[in-house]
Amino acid sequence: MPEDRPLRLALIGLGTVGTGVARILTDSGDRTAARAGRAVEVARVAVRDPRKTRDISFPADRLTTDPLAAATDRDVDCVVELIGGTTTAGEVVLAALGSGKDVVTANKALIAERGPELFAAARKGGRCIAFEAAVAGGVPVVAALSQALTGNQV
Repeated sequence: MPEDRPLRLALIGLGTVGTGVARILTDSGDRTAARAGRAVEVARVAVRDPRKTRDISFPADRLTTDPLAAATDRDVDCVVELIGGTTTAGEVVLAALGSGKDVVTANKALIAERGPELFAAARKGGRCIAFEAAVAGGVPVVAALSQALTGNQV
């Protein structure tokens, strides 16, 4: 049974990739809700400059320049890290996991350099890090290996 409350996301970064993700979430809400089993809502967006002109807009009360505040907001269920790099992105992911949130990232450098630390934090908190877009050029290989083939030794 679908949950009544929407899945509330924090988007950390609204550059090229972040804008693309935001557009998919806002323009394809019905399809996304059908796949997620409930509506998906962009609740918080962390950006460097909230006054910058973008191809997509959000209400001012959803924007912040503090990615850690967005990642730990108690009204957010899941954090989507879209800023790249390893320092601030790593802090954001660790803060989100420590706040009981699942994380989605396409950040190859972050997974390569800090993966063991991040996955340990996720396991400790009973959360997950979805990183399929960071490997194999977005080919859905991670889910197939980790879910569909769990009975096989790969």
